[in-house]
Amino acid sequence: MASKDYTCPYCFEKHGYSEIHFRCINTKCPDVPDIEMTKYENGNVNMPKQGKTTFKVASNNSFGIPKNAVCPQCGKSTYKVICPSCHNALPESTLIGRDMIISIVGSRDTGKSHFVGVIINELINRIAPKLFGGSLVGFDDTMQRYQQSFARRLYVDLQKLDLTRSSQVDVNNGAYRPLIFTLNVSRKLFFKETIDSYTFVFFDTAGEDLNDEDTMNTVNRYICKSAGIIFLIDPLQIPAVANQLDENTIARASSVDWRLAANPGEIINRVSRLIRYERNIKTNDKIKTPVAVVFSKFDVIENIVPHGLAISEQSPHCDARSLVLSDCNTVNNEIQSLLKDWDANSFITELNVNYSHYAYFAVSALGLHNNPKDDRTIDRPRPHRIEDPFLFLMKENGVFNNKGVYRPPKKPRNPKSAVKALLAALALCGILGVAAFFINSILTTGSLIVSVQEAGSIYLDGELIGEISPEAPKIINRIKQGGHSVRVEYDYFYEQENIDIKNNSESNLTFSFRGSLVNMIGMKLNYIPTGVYTMGSPFTETGREDDEIQHSVGVDSFYIGQTEVTQNEYIKVMGNNPSYFKGINMPVERVTWYDAVNFCNNLSGMENLEKAYTVNGRQVTLNMYTNGYRLPTEAEWEFACRAGTETAFNTGNTISTSQANYNSAGPKDVRSFSPNAWGIYDMHGNVREWCFDVYNKNYQANTGPNLPYGYYIVPASGQRHYPPNPAYQPAPTPPPPPPQRGPRYVARGGSWEEPSRNLRSAFRGAREPAERYNTVGFRVVRTPSE
Repeated sequence: MASKDYTCPYCFEKHGYSEIHFRCINTKCPDVPDIEMTKYENGNVNMPKQGKTTFKVASNNSFGIPKNAVCPQCGKSTYKVICPSCHNALPESTLIGRDMIISIVGSRDTGKSHFVGVIINELINRIAPKLFGGSLVGFDDTMQRYQQSFARRLYVDLQKLDLTRSSQVDVNNGAYRPLIFTLNVSRKLFFKETIDSYTFVFFDTAGEDLNDEDTMNTVNRYICKSAGIIFLIDPLQIPAVANQLDENTIARASSVDWRLAANPGEIINRVSRLIRYERNIKTNDKIKTPVAVVFSKFDVIENIVPHGLAISEQSPHCDARSLVLSDCNTVNNEIQSLLKDWDANSFITELNVNYSHYAYFAVSALGLHNNPKDDRTIDRPRPHRIEDPFLFLMKENGVFNNKGVYRPPKKPRNPKSAVKALLAALALCGILGVAAFFINSILTTGSLIVSVQEAGSIYLDGELIGEISPEAPKIINRIKQGGHSVRVEYDYFYEQENIDIKNNSESNLTFSFRGSLVNMIGMKLNYIPTGVYTMGSPFTETGREDDEIQHSVGVDSFYIGQTEVTQNEYIKVMGNNPSYFKGINMPVERVTWYDAVNFCNNLSGMENLEKAYTVNGRQVTLNMYTNGYRLPTEAEWEFACRAGTETAFNTGNTISTSQANYNSAGPKDVRSFSPNAWGIYDMHGNVREWCFDVYNKNYQANTGPNLPYGYYIVPASGQRHYPPNPAYQPAPTPPPPPPQRGPRYVARGGSWEEPSRNLRSAFRGAREPAERYNTVGFRVVRTPSE
């Protein structure tokens, strides 16, 4: 049994490898009551949360944890390791890397949410790649929650964040669901590439949760487990500072009256008592947890700070690719002097009495000259010195040496187990046998490096190897020579390749699947890889029409909306809702083909993407080389609908009203039924969906015949994501041209009022492009940029 233990980043309980638990990942495995997770989320144990089977697997490995385990319920292999106490999934870096819980502490409205929201963005896009030459990735649903709670508001809506609600009111405010990220740093070790992993755990909690010790003991226990504390001080809550500023400036920067704010010294005293109690530290001993004391909102007080100070200059660390210790010392001394000038001596004394390692910093999360306007809007954050306190805490935890240079972590070792294992091997095989074994292994095996563009699970010859992500390619050593199959499974897709492993050689394999993306209005689009399929239906298919002639079609990769465009999404882009059946989560209907085209162009403009369509009256031209939104081609639509199937429906040769909405009284909310194998909803029924193609009985489309790999060309350059264009103003939607007989456009998938035969994957409906139907809507696609 290994002696190394780990601390759960959710509930902070400590466990050893012998206590390892797993959770089944087989979607077909039945759900069971999960009492531990229910308790963690403060739920009602009499109505427990449901989840997949969890089970304990004892580790017999002296050097680590089991890579996978077999579910006793369904017999399938799983790699998902969970905490025995709270049943949250554990990141791999928690088990094999370094944990760093970072506590962001401060009274109400000191800027904790802004600090968290901006430091994470800076770590991802600037600090990790520039200073460490590494990458920062979110664990589990962290990135999604970060985007929803922080990034979208700050970097898309350009709005000041709201004050965080107390954990006593909202259990999802951050105290129970932290943001967990892994920093991966690649370096050379004995001529081989190795990766150092650090787990960062961020909490964004309400300031009033620090005003009561009982509350602190329940929702702020993470402070006691912290590797470092960032203590934020709002300088506007210091009387000597506030009295030098006008009321309007203070009002725009603060949401609470500075006269009523809690004293920083009182809060640091409560925090100190909590840590002492939890860690059993005597009152005459100093706490060794490093503390970074941070002046937030430095942009507001910049004009009353003496000119020529280092704190007014940009941080030098990223450019130097190291922690510039001289700059840290200078900033620390400057701020201590300012505190003394502002009569904050009581706080200095409180800090010095309780802590042995601390330093002072000044930051602005939003950036200089970016005080929120009267309507709470801001410019895009341009943070000032926000990395300084974070890098100081990393230095205090041994990530930088005494010269400020990155220092790789010490790998956990278990010498006793290692010696025992070595002696046992020598006794069993003998020295010559061991040598022969290793020589034979070297001469008859090779290695494989697998790279992906989306995180998933990797299998070698059907055996689960573990997790893989774009930032951490999987290196599989000592693979027996000969042919092998490699499979990567994602949430709703898989890829598989065969490879021939050569003796004593290194092979490389790259998978191209990209998962999904979320745009600025919250619309999710799934990636569909390049492929060839048989379009149309066989003569034997029930309900077949004579315009469904089977032929081979090649389709280049594209993103497609998980759902039909909803009424809520349509309102956000077009400002109106033409639907007959109202419901914000229902698909929008009564949209003409021209409305759908205009929606795509307006959404592209909002995100600063190149528009896919040129519209001139009734003439609409598609530019295949743009990265903007567009309607799917008929070939793309059927490819995405089938999701690898060759049957009449993607559900098989039959479909029921429990699988799709048809023969009913109206549309239903999107996601009311299960998605297909590629994670796409309502491809059968609900509303028909406009495609770009003019209907032709022989499949002749606007852009040419559907020839293998010739239907669309993937752009050779450009980015997949662009920042939103705040200057973009959507053009008014032109009135539809007067109805007249002309070409009809393809509308696929059948609708709520139609019989099941019209829902078949190959069925080819068509409608007048200028007419409005309460049975017709649409979904969008995008061509990925390479």
